[in-house]
Amino acid sequence: MDQWANASSLNRRALLGRAGTAAAGLMALPLSACEARSSLLGADGAGANSLAIPKLDQGIVEQGERVFRLSISAGQKEFVPGVVSPTIGVNAPYLGPTLEMRRGERVRLHVDNGLDEGATVHWHGFELPAAADGGPHQLIRPGARWSPSF
Repeated sequence: MDQWANASSLNRRALLGRAGTAAAGLMALPLSACEARSSLLGADGAGANSLAIPKLDQGIVEQGERVFRLSISAGQKEFVPGVVSPTIGVNAPYLGPTLEMRRGERVRLHVDNGLDEGATVHWHGFELPAAADGGPHQLIRPGARWSPSF
């Protein structure tokens, strides 16, 4: 019995030793990737494309409601220098605004679809009734407006 315990102990040690060696080898891979990536950065450490931060939209208070006017439209963005890509954005060629409102406020959104095809939107971070939450079941036809409120 001691012989088997001793043998399995050695096997465990050998296995752990080999696993440690393999892990050390894998640790070198991310470092190499970081070094390769650093050559893509500019002199100030910023990439060719800076982080896109959506604009803040506080809406306008009209008759006791905070109202947001949003327009979905086609645009273009140069994600890679020299390569222009078609995009879709809300009130911008790419991405959309961050909507700021306060808990307890009455809110209305006017979403106009300026695309040649149907579109949907969905609000992240809200607990809303399904009728106001957007998604594939609430298609906004080309040229149409959807105006949920909550």
